[in-house]
Amino acid sequence: MSGFSLDLVRLTESYALCLGTEGKSTKTITWYTANLKRFSLFLSDNNLPDSVDKISKDEARRFISYLQNGVKRWEGNSFIRDDKGLSAYS
Repeated sequence: MSGFSLDLVRLTESYALCLGTEGKSTKTITWYTANLKRFSLFLSDNNLPDSVDKISKDEARRFISYLQNGVKRWEGNSFIRDDKGLSAYS
Protein backbone atom coordinates (compact mmCIF):
# COMPACT_ATOMS: atom_id res chain seq x y z
CA MET A 1 0.00 0.00 0.00
CA SER A 2 2.64 2.47 -0.94
CA GLY A 3 1.57 6.10 -0.56
CA PHE A 4 -1.58 5.29 1.43
CA SER A 5 -1.71 6.95 4.83
CA LEU A 6 -3.89 5.89 7.74
CA ASP A 7 -3.04 9.08 9.64
CA LEU A 8 -6.26 10.52 11.08
CA VAL A 9 -5.49 14.10 10.00
CA ARG A 10 -4.84 13.03 6.41
CA LEU A 11 -7.93 10.85 6.32
CA THR A 12 -10.02 13.71 7.73
CA GLU A 13 -8.93 15.89 4.81
CA SER A 14 -9.90 13.14 2.35
CA TYR A 15 -13.22 12.69 4.15
CA ALA A 16 -13.97 16.41 3.82
CA LEU A 17 -13.31 16.20 0.10
CA CYS A 18 -15.59 13.17 -0.16
CA LEU A 19 -18.38 14.95 1.72
CA GLY A 20 -18.07 17.90 -0.64
CA THR A 21 -18.44 15.66 -3.69
CA GLU A 22 -21.57 14.17 -2.11
CA GLY A 23 -23.10 17.64 -1.94
CA LYS A 24 -22.96 18.06 1.84
CA SER A 25 -23.24 21.64 3.06
CA THR A 26 -20.18 23.61 4.10
CA LYS A 27 -21.59 23.76 7.63
CA THR A 28 -21.96 19.97 7.79
CA ILE A 29 -18.45 19.40 6.46
CA THR A 30 -17.03 21.90 8.94
CA TRP A 31 -18.86 20.27 11.86
CA TYR A 32 -17.78 16.73 10.95
CA THR A 33 -14.16 17.66 10.32
CA ALA A 34 -13.94 19.84 13.45
CA ASN A 35 -14.96 16.85 15.57
CA LEU A 36 -12.40 14.60 13.90
CA LYS A 37 -9.72 17.27 14.33
CA ARG A 38 -10.62 17.54 18.02
CA PHE A 39 -10.20 13.78 18.32
CA SER A 40 -6.85 13.97 16.55
CA LEU A 41 -5.68 16.76 18.85
CA PHE A 42 -6.79 14.75 21.89
CA LEU A 43 -4.77 11.78 20.67
CA SER A 44 -1.71 13.94 20.08
CA ASP A 45 -1.98 15.76 23.43
CA ASN A 46 -2.18 12.42 25.24
CA ASN A 47 0.60 10.69 23.29
CA LEU A 48 -1.86 8.20 21.84
CA PRO A 49 -1.63 6.67 18.35
CA ASP A 50 -3.06 8.76 15.52
CA SER A 51 -3.12 6.09 12.86
CA VAL A 52 -6.58 4.60 12.45
CA ASP A 53 -5.19 1.07 12.33
CA LYS A 54 -3.75 1.62 15.83
CA ILE A 55 -6.65 3.49 17.47
CA SER A 56 -8.59 1.11 19.69
CA LYS A 57 -11.87 1.28 21.57
CA ASP A 58 -9.88 2.42 24.61
CA GLU A 59 -8.71 5.59 22.86
CA ALA A 60 -12.23 6.28 21.62
CA ARG A 61 -13.63 5.77 25.13
CA ARG A 62 -11.00 8.05 26.66
CA PHE A 63 -11.98 10.71 24.14
CA ILE A 64 -15.68 10.34 24.96
CA SER A 65 -14.89 10.61 28.67
CA TYR A 66 -12.85 13.74 27.96
CA LEU A 67 -15.78 15.24 26.06
CA GLN A 68 -18.22 14.37 28.84
CA ASN A 69 -16.06 15.66 31.67
CA GLY A 70 -13.59 18.15 30.26
CA VAL A 71 -15.33 20.18 27.57
CA LYS A 72 -17.79 23.02 28.08
CA ARG A 73 -20.78 23.36 25.80
CA TRP A 74 -19.91 26.70 24.20
CA GLU A 75 -16.15 26.50 24.61
CA GLY A 76 -14.41 29.02 22.39
CA ASN A 77 -17.49 31.19 21.84
CA SER A 78 -16.90 34.55 23.48
CA PHE A 79 -20.55 35.61 23.06
CA ILE A 80 -22.11 32.82 25.11
CA ARG A 81 -21.35 32.41 28.80
CA ASP A 82 -22.29 28.91 29.83
CA ASP A 83 -20.33 26.50 31.99
CA LYS A 84 -22.42 23.40 31.28
CA GLY A 85 -20.83 20.36 29.73
CA LEU A 86 -21.65 18.90 26.37
CA SER A 87 -24.98 17.15 25.97
CA ALA A 88 -25.12 13.38 25.45
CA TYR A 89 -26.03 14.13 21.82
CA SER A 90 -22.76 15.99 21.30
